[in-house]
Amino acid sequence: MTDREQQFLFLLKCGINGETPPDGYRYDVGSVFLLSQMHNVLPLIYSAAAAVSADALAYKRQMVRSTAAQIAKNIAFSSLSQKLEDRQFDVIVVKGPVCAATYPNPDLRLCSDFDLVVPDEKKKPLHEFLTENGFAEHNGSYTSQELHLEVSHSLGEGSDRIQKIAEQVFDGFRARAIVSDGFRTLSYTDHMLYLIFHAFKHFIGSGFGIRQLVDIMLFAERHRAEIDFDEVFRKLQQFRADIFAYHCFYAAQTIFERDFSDILKRAGDMDFCYDAFIEDLLAAGVFGKSTEDRLHSASVVSAAVENQGKRNMRATLFPSYTVMKSRYRILHFLPFLLPFFWLRRLAVYAVRSIGGKNKVSPTESLKIADSRIDLMKQLHIIE
Repeated sequence: MTDREQQFLFLLKCGINGETPPDGYRYDVGSVFLLSQMHNVLPLIYSAAAAVSADALAYKRQMVRSTAAQIAKNIAFSSLSQKLEDRQFDVIVVKGPVCAATYPNPDLRLCSDFDLVVPDEKKKPLHEFLTENGFAEHNGSYTSQELHLEVSHSLGEGSDRIQKIAEQVFDGFRARAIVSDGFRTLSYTDHMLYLIFHAFKHFIGSGFGIRQLVDIMLFAERHRAEIDFDEVFRKLQQFRADIFAYHCFYAAQTIFERDFSDILKRAGDMDFCYDAFIEDLLAAGVFGKSTEDRLHSASVVSAAVENQGKRNMRATLFPSYTVMKSRYRILHFLPFLLPFFWLRRLAVYAVRSIGGKNKVSPTESLKIADSRIDLMKQLHIIE
């Protein structure tokens, strides 16, 4: 881990824990704030960073602007959520605002979109309601002046194998739904499982970032008494995600100095590959989107996980419908366009390999993929 990454994590810890760095603490302002932008945690780190460096003031305007925008989003979504509840759309809210409620200041937890889960029979009337109320639909997402909504009917996502397991693991989640912090959402156990599962799904693609780790940490800490961790880890084993989850809690305990010994004791004498895990997390950024090379490495990694380490060139070049529809939401509605999006994907990759603003290096993409596959093996995701 580099000095700047250690400084970033220390200042983020101070920001989340409400601590002030020691007098005279020095850090690389430009690098730390670049990382905070890459991981979308600028408001969370700003107060601690500004307390020990006047140079941090250069980022104050951006921090204020992003926080004000998030406050407006939260107000708009709260209003929309109440309307959807009044009209009995049976909407379940996941992630974003439910996670934000566990933060010391919910408005400092930035999110670009809000996730809704609705029954199949409610998707059409919900579509009509949203479009009649100023939302534009594009590839299954809905956008207004203030909000971006992702609407799905299931908690299953990811590759074919992962999605099938998820459908079984989360079976009956609607019947177990609760109201928490003003939103109809998953039960605490289901939501804990879903947050880890969602992070895991991104991890076996192009990666997941520090904000998702903080979401998992704060949700587990706040609702520890209501969460059945025996059930969570029993179900995570079906994804081969239990060791990944232990690493999340070990990292949260190490970085943020929170006590998860009651959870980690389940891991026994596990040998944690902490450094490699954190280095991958820090390099990933939000949802593994830090670089084009990293994004393009995802197909190789996902295929290796799906085939337990065996290289499958066909799956790399032509990902399954399940994988592709998670990237191109129009395929949810027009699955016959799958061959077109295969060709489009290959064409974009070829163009970016030649050059341009977002140049992709096939060599670098494969290097990233090989490193990440090795990490998957250390976590026993790939045997």
